[in-house]
Amino acid sequence: MKVFSPSSFSFFISLLSIFGVRFTNANTSQPERDLADFILRNYSTNYRPVHDPRTTVYVQVLPTIYGIVDLDELRESITYMIWQQYTWTDEMLQWENRSNQTWPDLEFDKFELIYIPVSLIWVPDVVVFNVLEKKDIIDRNQVIAKVYKNGTITAEFPQVLDTRCTFDISEFPFDTQNCTMTYGSWSLPSNEIFVTTTVNELTDLSGLVLHNHPEWDVIAMSSNNRNAAYLEDASTNATGERFSELDITLTIQRKPAYYIYVLIVPTFVISLINTIGLFSTKRERDDKVTMGLTTLLTMAIILTIVTNEVPKSQLGLPLLGDYVLFEILISSAGIIVTVVIIFIHERALLHRRYPPAWLLCLCLTRNERLDSNNHDIADIAANYSNARSANNNNVNPMNEKHQEILDMLRMHLLRVEKHSESKRQRWILEDQWARVLMNVDLIMMILFIIGNVIGTLLIIFSK
Repeated sequence: MKVFSPSSFSFFISLLSIFGVRFTNANTSQPERDLADFILRNYSTNYRPVHDPRTTVYVQVLPTIYGIVDLDELRESITYMIWQQYTWTDEMLQWENRSNQTWPDLEFDKFELIYIPVSLIWVPDVVVFNVLEKKDIIDRNQVIAKVYKNGTITAEFPQVLDTRCTFDISEFPFDTQNCTMTYGSWSLPSNEIFVTTTVNELTDLSGLVLHNHPEWDVIAMSSNNRNAAYLEDASTNATGERFSELDITLTIQRKPAYYIYVLIVPTFVISLINTIGLFSTKRERDDKVTMGLTTLLTMAIILTIVTNEVPKSQLGLPLLGDYVLFEILISSAGIIVTVVIIFIHERALLHRRYPPAWLLCLCLTRNERLDSNNHDIADIAANYSNARSANNNNVNPMNEKHQEILDMLRMHLLRVEKHSESKRQRWILEDQWARVLMNVDLIMMILFIIGNVIGTLLIIFSK
């Protein structure tokens, strides 16, 4: 059951007062009562009010939307508070140029119109076919109709209508929807009742739409007349009489500000921060992967929120869903690149492989290898052994022990020098990879940020 706002309740009370005044005026005016008694004499509400059965009654429909009460995308329905104005001609209620035998002294022609309850006159059975639920704000029998002297009748029925509206959510939240109300006679064919409207002739909708919805703007109203034939005999697929139907289409446009500030901007900022964090050199790479996975979880939650806001459609995700999915792909690609960089870095250090020349050139990094300064322990030891053999003939026994000690010291010094040289080579290797990967991270961060911005512009702001 729908809950009405205080403004809607005020509208209800004002309607009651208006119709109450009209009813009172109609009852307190004796000439009007005499005129009503005169034109309603021998009047029947069960038959079409025409003298010639071949005459078609034209019913003009003009809905005035007091406001859109609710719009449910998941249920695909829209609820209006609406004034249904029907105008038609009743030939039996004309008093213009009509002779008066009962009250010969009363001049009926001076009355342009009178008010008569709709319960006393014939009312066309025009209904909204695609209505899901209808609630009369005022009981139908309490509505007062305007009856003009030429037989034209105007009656307004304030109602709350819940109608079917098929949504196209492919461009959500920048979508525009067309919601149609289909009017027609429930029982009489088009040659007896023909439904028309003047909606297409109106360029200013301020008189048809009185209050705006906080999320939707009414941007247009249009109508279309058609004759429809329905299946009369299922066994022979035979159609029966043709019925006049009127489609009044309300074009509404969503206000996307809420979804931009609550979903789109946070999603873009989260993805941007994740990209900067993944390719930042101030954090351990394992922590970067953890942060990326946390971002993916956040994106998945946002995507769940989006899918719960719109109806499920065979057309796929809405525009906002595509954008969140794009940000998930950006974050996933960043995590994959980070993992690849970690793998290459660790394998290169394990196998003592220097960065290739093309990568050094791409990253503008100098090659600082020390291969020319490397020495092999075996070569050094061989050189010292040869030197010692050559000097054996010149060394006396007293100095032989000293020479052995010196040789041992030289060998230890060479081993220390080799170890320090190896550590220096290790440091140079790690430093070169660190410089290269720092530049690679910077390049990847720039590419991912540019790709994210371009993708956002193409997906979101192109609409």
